[in-house]
Amino acid sequence: MVVIVLICIVTTGFQESLLLGDWRIILFPVLSVGVNSCFVWLLKQHGGDPYTKPQVALNAVCHIAHDLLGTEAGLLVLTAMVYYKGRDAKRRESKRS
Repeated sequence: MVVIVLICIVTTGFQESLLLGDWRIILFPVLSVGVNSCFVWLLKQHGGDPYTKPQVALNAVCHIAHDLLGTEAGLLVLTAMVYYKGRDAKRRESKRS
């Protein structure tokens, strides 16, 4: 699982850095894939058996944190990067005119 996460982080981070030209874009796959994978690992280790001894509270907390800290934070970083790239391009274009 660690190898898959690293491959995903490196390939998407590299492609996005080429597209946007900013190294900070690596935060997107780290948050979206890395943090989500950590919470999946936590659930597997400490979540209990879902059929005989479920840990409902821990399961709920991990899923909420998974969504907020992983997926939403990654999308927020990506959205901010695309927005700032567009804003900077628009400023450069207006200075040329």
